[in-house]
Amino acid sequence: MGLRSIAASPTPIAPTRDRAIADFTTAFGINSREVEAYNSRGIAYRRNGNCDLAIADYDKAIEIRPGDPAYYNNRGVAYSCALDYRPAIADYNSAIAINPRYAEPYMNRGSASLAKGDYNRALADYSKSHKDQAPNTQKPTTTAAPPTSKTATGNTPSPTSAPLSCSSRRTRSAYSNRAWSYFKTGKAAPGLPDAERSLQLRPDDAATLGTRSLIYEALRPPRGGHCRLPASAHRWTRT
Repeated sequence: MGLRSIAASPTPIAPTRDRAIADFTTAFGINSREVEAYNSRGIAYRRNGNCDLAIADYDKAIEIRPGDPAYYNNRGVAYSCALDYRPAIADYNSAIAINPRYAEPYMNRGSASLAKGDYNRALADYSKSHKDQAPNTQKPTTTAAPPTSKTATGNTPSPTSAPLSCSSRRTRSAYSNRAWSYFKTGKAAPGLPDAERSLQLRPDDAATLGTRSLIYEALRPPRGGHCRLPASAHRWTRT
C-alpha cells in the first residue's frame, strides 16, 4: 500500500489571542452579562495594544460587578498602557480600597508613579507589595509594564527594603524598579540588594545592570577630584 498524502489546511489558523477575542465576543451573544468574558477579553485587547477597547470592557465588568478589585486593577493597567496615569492611579487606589492585601495594584501604582517621576511614592508602593500581601486569586489580573525614568517629585516617607510578592517577571521588574527608585531618592545603599535580587532572576537585564553600576558609583568613597554621580543620572532603556 502506498503512502497517503496529507493535504494542508487551506485556511490559516488565526493568532491565538485574536481567536480568544472572537470566542469572548461569541460568549456575549449567549450572555451579555458574562463578567469574566469582559475581563478576559479586556486583557486580550490590551495585550494586542487596543487599550481603548480594553478600557471599555473593564468599564462593563465594573458596571456588572463593582465590588471586585481585579477589574479596577486591570482597567488601571489599560490606562497605563495608554500612558494616561491619572485615571490609572485612581483605579489602583480603588482596587486597594476594596482589598488592601491585593499586591498587584501596589506594584502597578508604583510603576505609574515611577513613570510620572514620583520616585518616593513608587518606592513606598513597591515596598507595600511585600511578603504579607497576597495576589487576588479569584480571576486573571494584569501587571503594568515597567516604565522608564523621568524627573523626581513627591515626598512620601521611604519604606524598608522588604521582600516583594508575586513571581518571575513581576518580581524582577519590581525589584529593579525599587532599586532605581532608591537611587533616584538618594538612598543608594538599600537599592543594591534589590538590584542583586532582580539580576538573580535575569542576569542580562541591561536596565538593572545600569542601575547597579550607578549605585556602585554612588556608594564609592570620593577620592581626590572624584565626584559622585547625581541622582539625576538617566537610566538605561529597557529592552
